[in-house]
Amino acid sequence: MWFLFTFCVLLSLLFQAQVLNSQNLTCNPKDLRAVAGLFNGLDSGVVGWPNASSSDCCSWAGVDCSYISGGLEKRVVGLNLGNRGLKGVVTESLAGLDQLRILNLSFNSLRGPVPVDLFLLQHLQVLDLSHNSLSGQLNEGVGNLSNLTHLDISFNRFSGLIPDVFDRLGKLENFSSQANSFTGPLPISLSFCTVLRLLDLRNNSLTGRVSLNFTKMIRLRSLHLSSNQLNGNIPSTLSSCRDLEVINLSKNQLHGQIPESFQNLQALAYLGLSNNSLSNISRALVTLQRCQNLTILILSMNFHGEEMPNHEEIQGFKKAKVLVIPYAALSGSIPSWLRASRDLRMLDLSWNRLSGGIPSWLGRLNSLFYLDLSNNSLTGEIPKTLTQLKCWKFCKLKDKR
Repeated sequence: MWFLFTFCVLLSLLFQAQVLNSQNLTCNPKDLRAVAGLFNGLDSGVVGWPNASSSDCCSWAGVDCSYISGGLEKRVVGLNLGNRGLKGVVTESLAGLDQLRILNLSFNSLRGPVPVDLFLLQHLQVLDLSHNSLSGQLNEGVGNLSNLTHLDISFNRFSGLIPDVFDRLGKLENFSSQANSFTGPLPISLSFCTVLRLLDLRNNSLTGRVSLNFTKMIRLRSLHLSSNQLNGNIPSTLSSCRDLEVINLSKNQLHGQIPESFQNLQALAYLGLSNNSLSNISRALVTLQRCQNLTILILSMNFHGEEMPNHEEIQGFKKAKVLVIPYAALSGSIPSWLRASRDLRMLDLSWNRLSGGIPSWLGRLNSLFYLDLSNNSLTGEIPKTLTQLKCWKFCKLKDKR
């Protein structure tokens, strides 16, 4: 009996010693080698890191450690090294951080390709490589990151096709690759990202139609595809995304009409469609005025040569703050439905073919701080009511004489 009691005491002391030893070892040796490899791949040091030989890597700035699944030692679960002045390359040693959840290397001066082994990090949830000078193609191995919720590779020098592997990323909520040099079509597999909220692919060289099946992407809130070379019609399936607040399709080669189903987008606040070849401005305005939360509407350089509609079907945009339709060669008069836009801050109808007089009721849009009616064919005197506007000295009209 005494022997059994002594054995239990010794066993308890041994367990406590192991726990104390594991608590003193603040960085797993495998993790230490991985972060030291990153350190050695840089042209300069990392602010807050003593040196690569220090074994206490969990105390280094930007390194987050945690106990994993009841384990007795801490593992590196986060590298938050954004805006740290890092210069150099991303080393493949980071693949040794097999418990990593967050990797943030944004706003640095990293260059070269992303190591293929980086896409073996099965637990990775956040990968932010934005605002660097990384180059090469985005490896198809990104499809292995099945737990990824946030992927941001924007403002780099990536090129080639965006790999069509997003059907494996069922948890992805945010994807941004803006301001790169990606070419080719939109990856169809993005349609399977059913919890996606942000899709930002603007400022690339993407081609083809906007062929995503938006009926499956019903949680989408922001869609940015501007400044590409996309063509075809605006997909009517976008109206399935009832939570959409922002649609930016400007600076593409889209044609046809704005789908009538857009009237169902009651959360829509920003719609940018400038620099395309859209037609039927009358139908567009009738449809879009039913988007009750529409605040910013930018339709520049569309509807070429059509007549500015001014009929009873158009009641106006009551919540509009910005309305921009210049460079469209629109004829007709300044439409009376603009009266409904009492909160309008910016109105730009310049570089059209509008004729007739400038209506005095424009002076009652008291919130205006920018008004541009220049380069039209307007006639008559400038109403004195306009001189009472706060923006009067900045207004661009036909002539202020």
